[in-house]
Amino acid sequence: MLQQERQKVEHLIEEIKTIKATNASRIREFRNELTTLRGVLKSYIVQIDSLNRLNEELKKENRKYQQRYSQIKDSYQKLENVKTELESKVEIASRLETINLRATGLNTRGQKTLRVNKTDKIEVCFTIKKNVTAPVGIKPFYLRLERPDGQLLLHSRDDLFPFEGEEIHFSAMRNVEYGGEEIDICIYYDADMGELIAGEYIADIFADGANIGRFSFKLK
Repeated sequence: MLQQERQKVEHLIEEIKTIKATNASRIREFRNELTTLRGVLKSYIVQIDSLNRLNEELKKENRKYQQRYSQIKDSYQKLENVKTELESKVEIASRLETINLRATGLNTRGQKTLRVNKTDKIEVCFTIKKNVTAPVGIKPFYLRLERPDGQLLLHSRDDLFPFEGEEIHFSAMRNVEYGGEEIDICIYYDADMGELIAGEYIADIFADGANIGRFSFKLK
């Protein structure tokens, strides 16, 4: 609009220059219109100046809001980091711990033996330590037994449980009611004829999606 009015003023000035001096009334008419247009131009310039000042104030205010937003965003990220750290600590604190891990072979009479040719089943026992932060209730405890040659002992390919986003096989399992107090647990694996070999076995115990115990033992 300012540019359009300026063009009108320039056009009128050019017309005034080209009109004969004797045409006084026409010149007065142009001069009056020129005065009006100059007033309009002045009004526009005042408005533009006011808008420029307002725009600068809005820019300053916007910068303040941007800074405040950045501060809030940083605070939120810090809180998220603290939350993640606390959740990780709670998860670690709630993880079950095992002590007194032991294993032995049992013959058909239920008597302990370490001889492979007399072992009918393998008994794996352990103690779960007291943990008041761990989830309570009926818990499945899974046992994985690995032979000296690295083969996993199992009875069915369908014996699976979830671990770290995958489904893995277990040798034996037992459901136990856990109330947060220390408890002794034993899990038994019934060995098939000729399945066991002499050497060092590895036993892994799992509960609540975590490996809570690992140890080795020998059968002769």
